[in-house]
Amino acid sequence: MGLTLIYGVLNFVNFAHGELIMWGAYFLFLFMGEPFGLPLYAAIPPALALTGCLGVAMDFSVFRPLRWANRLTLLIAAMGLSVFLRNAAQFFWGAEVRTYGLEVSAGTRFFGLYLTMPQMAIILVTLLCVGAVYLLFFRSRLGKSMRALSDNLDLARISGIDTKRAILAAWVISAVLAAIGGILLALDTNLSPEMGIINLIKAFAATLIGGVGNLWGAF
Repeated sequence: MGLTLIYGVLNFVNFAHGELIMWGAYFLFLFMGEPFGLPLYAAIPPALALTGCLGVAMDFSVFRPLRWANRLTLLIAAMGLSVFLRNAAQFFWGAEVRTYGLEVSAGTRFFGLYLTMPQMAIILVTLLCVGAVYLLFFRSRLGKSMRALSDNLDLARISGIDTKRAILAAWVISAVLAAIGGILLALDTNLSPEMGIINLIKAFAATLIGGVGNLWGAF
C-alpha cells in the first residue's frame, strides 16, 4: 500500500520503497539487540518512528529538490537511493541472514491451511492497515488533501491546501506501512539487506495487477 500511496499522491514509482521495508525490519532488530534489549512489543514503536523519519529524510534530501523533474529523473534517483540504502544496511549489519531470535510457536489450521502465528499476524495487521488507510483517505481532511494532490498538485496549492504537510504525511504513512510489512515478513522468515529489493519486486507486481495508484488494488 505504501508504494501505491506515494504514486497516488506524487505520481511516481518510488523504487527505493523496498529499502524502507528492509530498514524497518532492521530498526526492530536494532532495538531488540544490544544495547537496548527491548522486548518485541516495546521495540516496534521506535522502529516504526525511525522508519517514518527515514521516509521524510528521503523526501527532503532527494525527492523534494526533484519535485518538478520528469519521471525518468525520479526513477534514476530512486534507484540510486535504493542502492545506497541497501549498501548502508550491509555496512552496519553485514550481508548475512539474521533472525530476531524469538521462540517458534506452534501454528493452527484454518480451512485446511496451516498458518503460523506470524502468518496470522500478517493477515490481521494487513486488514487493520487497509481499514486505517481507508478511513484516513476518505474520512479525514488530510486524506482529502492528499487525494487533491493526486489530481492536480498546482491546483491544490492554488486552492489553499497545505501541500507540504500533505506530502510529508504521505511519506510518513508510506514509510510506516513499509516498516510494518518488513517487520511482519522478517518475523515470518528472516532479514537481510536483500529483502528490500526482493519484496519490492513482489509489491510492484501486485501494484501493476491491482492498478497503479489504486489502494484497493494494492490490497
